[in-house]
Formats: sequence, C-alpha cells, structure tokens
Amino acid sequence: MLPVNQILQRNIALFNQGKWLFINPPDADFFPLCLTSNIHVLHQTVDVFNKATNTNKAYAFDSRDIVEQPNKLRVSAQVGLHSHEFAPFITSGNFDQALLFMPKSKSQFSMLMHMALSHMNKDGCLYIVGDNKSGIKSITKLMQPFGNVEKVDSARHCTLLCLTLEKQVSSFNPNDYLKYATYELGEREWECASFPGVFSEGALDEGTALFLQTLPLPLHGRTLDFASGAGVISCFVGKALQHISCDLLDVSAIALYCAAHSLKENQLHGTLIAANGLQGVTQQYQCILTNPPFHTGTKTDYAIVTEFINTSVNRLKKGGNLYVVANRFLPYTDQLKTKYSQVDVLAQNNKFSVYKCA
Repeated sequence: MLPVNQILQRNIALFNQGKWLFINPPDADFFPLCLTSNIHVLHQTVDVFNKATNTNKAYAFDSRDIVEQPNKLRVSAQVGLHSHEFAPFITSGNFDQALLFMPKSKSQFSMLMHMALSHMNKDGCLYIVGDNKSGIKSITKLMQPFGNVEKVDSARHCTLLCLTLEKQVSSFNPNDYLKYATYELGEREWECASFPGVFSEGALDEGTALFLQTLPLPLHGRTLDFASGAGVISCFVGKALQHISCDLLDVSAIALYCAAHSLKENQLHGTLIAANGLQGVTQQYQCILTNPPFHTGTKTDYAIVTEFINTSVNRLKKGGNLYVVANRFLPYTDQLKTKYSQVDVLAQNNKFSVYKCA
C-alpha cells in the first residue's frame, strides 16, 4: 500500500463511527480495509473512480449542460456501504467526519477544505493526510481560523492531522474560485477559465504556445483534444475554425468543469470526455491534438504517455494525424515510430519538440 494508506491503517478505528466523506484518495487500496464503514467518496479523477468501482468506462458530457447545471458532470456508483462519486465538487450531504488527501497546491487545499467544512455537521472533524513532502506540515495556519488543529499520527514519512470544527463555515460556491484569463498568440485572442489545481492555471505555458504556433491550420474532421485541461488548445482551434467538431478529454473533473466554462466564454461548445487515457473511448478521429502530462502527482511518470501512444493509433481514422508537443528530454520519438508510419518534427526549441505523426 501507499504510505498514506499505511498511516490510515494504523488508525483504522477512526472509521468505525459516523458518516464519512473521503476526498480524492490516490488509489482504491484502502477501501477493502473498512468495508463496514459508512463512507461517501468524492473522486475528482476518473481513473481512481473506475478502479474503486471496478469499471473501465469513459463518460461523455455536453459542455452546455455543465455550465447550466454543474451537477450534470457527475457519475455515481455504490459498492457495499461505500458510495463513490466522480464529480468536480460535493454539492449535497452532511458528514460527521471527513478525510482529505493532501493535494498538490495550497490554493487547491484551501478550496477543498472550504468545500469539506461546508458539508460538516456541528463539531465535526476534518482529517488531512499526506506525504511530508506534499506541504502538509505548513498548512496548519490555513486551518486554525476554523477550529483546533492536532497531529493524530506521523509515520511512513506521512502526517495525519485533525481539525475539529468550531466555527460556522459559509456555503461553498465553486464559481467563487473560477477565474478567467485572456490568452494571446500573434493576432489571436481567446478566453480560458482556470481553477486551483488545473494545469496552466491562468497562463499560456511555453510548450502549448510553441504547439499552437506550429499547428497547421486549417484542420478537418472530428478532432480530439487529449489531456485537454481547461481547454486552452480546443478554444484556440475552435475560434480559428468555427466549423470544427472537437471533443475534449481529461481524467480530471475540475479540468472538464473549467473546459466547459472556457468553451462558453468563446461562444463554443463541445463534448467533454472523462477517461483514464483512452480507455473506454470508441470514437474515431481525423486528428488528435495533445500536450500530454508526464507527471503523477509530483513524480515523473512516462507510463501515461506510453499508454497513450500505444492506443492513440487505434482511435485515428485512416489518413488521420496525431500532433504532440513534449519536452525534448522525454524519450517519445522512438515510441512514436513503433506505432506510426511517419513521424516528423515540425518545430523544436531548447525545451520542446512538436511532432506530427501520420
């Protein structure tokens, strides 16, 4: 088990009483240890949701529905006493206790803490668990305005904290954390939404800029924006080519939530797909565009892109093209050549390479 699960196992008696909310467990390995506990789990990533519910599906949503009714971006499943929910946020329910797995940034932690506390019963307890390198040791000041904070345990290079709620918390409105930024590239401008924890939060990163400068327009046919994030690539392409039909795929519910708002800001709409890589995706595309992730949490993880390369060729129509931007140090060229008949470098600088794969 992961170290965070090991420290929870040491404190397994905590989960014997009350109604629990778990937020963003990193895997599904802990649930078999507490089968008799009453737990509702919010998964903001679909990969762990699918593992916890023993499924391997992709889920499609209309971006217009998400803007009008955020609850539409939601998939639920029951496994014994555990109810699992893939969604960007918790919007209903009250809980005696909550367990928040430490996210990658303090801004994301503050948002998730606010969300959790707004659904806590009086005198409820919010537990936070995380690797000591995750920043968990420095979040006490963010928690103290809401109640008493104590260290419950420290083991396996992890820490388990407890916040006992002593102050009423205002209702949680996700749009309070939603921000918009204007992106510029050459003569083109477009808007994008951003949220704590979403890649490229409020700024156009260098790799995506090179990718968009290089992308040969116009594109034709149905297009997939893989690992779309907040929709930076799709909105750029959509504004340049109003006729194009674009699907946006990401593992993250909050990224897809942002993408829905980004599309609306640019008078666009599209199909949002929640999927772990391309698992469960059956649609064929003329074009796939991607600035793929190569991290799991804070660790470099080549498996994400390797799996994508191995499966992407099956999602392209004959004569279709894959366009990829990647850090130059990443070993993707040889992998691409094992699956694609032609791999060309369209652009390159000292940090990034843009590939066209036919």
